[in-house]
Amino acid sequence: MNLLSLPLQIRRKSKAYDGGLQEGDILLSLNGVPVKGKTHEAVMHLVDNAGDKLAIELQRYRHNG
Repeated sequence: MNLLSLPLQIRRKSKAYDGGLQEGDILLSLNGVPVKGKTHEAVMHLVDNAGDKLAIELQRYRHNG
């Protein structure tokens, strides 16, 4: 599974939502580690082991409508 090509689905009342992530954003890296080609479980491992801060690189979804 290539997470780079999948838009994020954000649950309201989640840390991601509170942190400003938006539906459709495309996750590129976490704490400098590219997520391309990683499974959901591998990405969640990065999140779970990030400590108090998590640097997120993403491509912002732009709706043209």
